[in-house]
Amino acid sequence: MAKSQHTSSPLPSRSVGRGIFRAVAALFVSGIAVLVPGGQAEAATNGVLLSNEVYTTSTGCSNTSALRSQADALDAAWRTDVGADSYEIGTIGSGLPTDPTPNPTAITFVGTPVVVNVSKQDVAASDVFSLANGSWGTADSASSGDPSLATSATLQDCAPRPARLYASAAADRPVLWNAIAGDGSTLDAAFFEFSTPVAAFGVWFGDLETSAAGTLGQVKLFDAAGAVISITPLAPDRAVPLAGDPSGRSTCGGLGASDALACGNQATRFVGFSFDIAVVAKMLVVVGDDDSCVESPTECDGGVEHLSFIGPQLGLFDDPVVTTTTTSSTTPTTEATTTTEATTTTTTAATTTTGSPGTTAPASTTSIAVAPVVVTSEPTASPVLPVTGAESLNVVVLGLALLLLGQMLAYVGARSKPQGV
Repeated sequence: MAKSQHTSSPLPSRSVGRGIFRAVAALFVSGIAVLVPGGQAEAATNGVLLSNEVYTTSTGCSNTSALRSQADALDAAWRTDVGADSYEIGTIGSGLPTDPTPNPTAITFVGTPVVVNVSKQDVAASDVFSLANGSWGTADSASSGDPSLATSATLQDCAPRPARLYASAAADRPVLWNAIAGDGSTLDAAFFEFSTPVAAFGVWFGDLETSAAGTLGQVKLFDAAGAVISITPLAPDRAVPLAGDPSGRSTCGGLGASDALACGNQATRFVGFSFDIAVVAKMLVVVGDDDSCVESPTECDGGVEHLSFIGPQLGLFDDPVVTTTTTSSTTPTTEATTTTEATTTTTTAATTTTGSPGTTAPASTTSIAVAPVVVTSEPTASPVLPVTGAESLNVVVLGLALLLLGQMLAYVGARSKPQGV
């Protein structure tokens, strides 16, 4: 994308283990981007994280507490990577069943003024991989049941609810967002627009189908100017059915209720992003198709697939990490605040599911297209990384050691001089 300006909030507090990412964030603050051929700039990282998938265990609805517990744990790797001071799960719309729900629908949070408007989008295939500003499709017109807010016991097509978002009585369950119809020629998508850019956000999706043999779903991030940050494929966690799949199939897809439990069909998955600066203004999650284009060439383009989600959550941060100060008009310098933090270990490995079918997959993915996040600041400021208390002590000790060494060398030099006569 062309260079754009974006004003970011101070860097959020994170673990020492993410120092490399902070260094890159500091480059962004100084307005530096890495350019690639064609005028595109490459972002420092692709912060999209994908969990493994938790499937129902029959082509009907297997709504068990074990499956709900497995689904509940799918956000663990994302939370570990984010390292936020707190997490807030939002309320979708009024929190009550609504059919149809307004498009867009507001998602609100108790612990932050950030509001997320979510729309059901129609996305043309040409827009999915487009790097043009604003390439997120168009909002669909709300119609009966599409989209709707529901309190059903499972997500779309029997995908398990997370345990923390389940209750025996329907009236006590948090609502889920559900899309069930489309025009047959474009891809369905959930489009999240943040009232102010954020650093960390994630959602549990249900029935988010995706297959390299059919159509891969995609996650597309945008900055405040509408420019593309990254496009990330939703690689399926279970790319082939397990032995003994109730559909009797050995490949993804099928006809109606006989579809195999693979490639996202009837599964729950957590999709989120994590950055060290509040840079993401919009997230587009596009559903794919589990049907093979070899087996079903007219039904593999995703035109009749849909999606649902529940439990949108933000990672919230209390303290800034880096401040910059210009101390000279001729020699720009900076001073970092001294920040003492507990060292944590960042992990991108997904949680391992146990019990009924569940496999393990990486929690982070590699983007297939990346565009820049260019953040500008005063040209005289030259940001540095924060110095911890332990690092300050090391500097002092090193200085004293060098001073002592210098005096020892001077003493030895004086003793070795020839004496006058």
